[in-house]
Amino acid sequence: MECAAFQRVFGDYVSKVPISSLKPMFGHCLGAVGGIEVVASVMALLRGFAPPTLHHTTCPPEYPWDFVPQQGREIADLDVVLSTNAAFGGNNTALLLRRSHRSRLAPETF
Repeated sequence: MECAAFQRVFGDYVSKVPISSLKPMFGHCLGAVGGIEVVASVMALLRGFAPPTLHHTTCPPEYPWDFVPQQGREIADLDVVLSTNAAFGGNNTALLLRRSHRSRLAPETF
């Protein structure tokens, strides 16, 4: 469902949007996942770094997108992060964060 939603929102541009997931790192944290992801999203913006999707090795041919598998990646112009969460019972959230152009920290500061 998330892939279908991303396709609908981003259209043809979706193949250029780096996509990663933290769930393989932390499992299903229920209510805590939103807090964990906002911290990770802010750190990604500050460092210009997309975290990896652990254990993701292949993508179905119908989704030839830019998944960030196994190893994180530097993204020099990372200025916006979209964090989405799907929970039990059909609860869904999306948080869009934008980096201030004055806030970029060196990776060694974390």
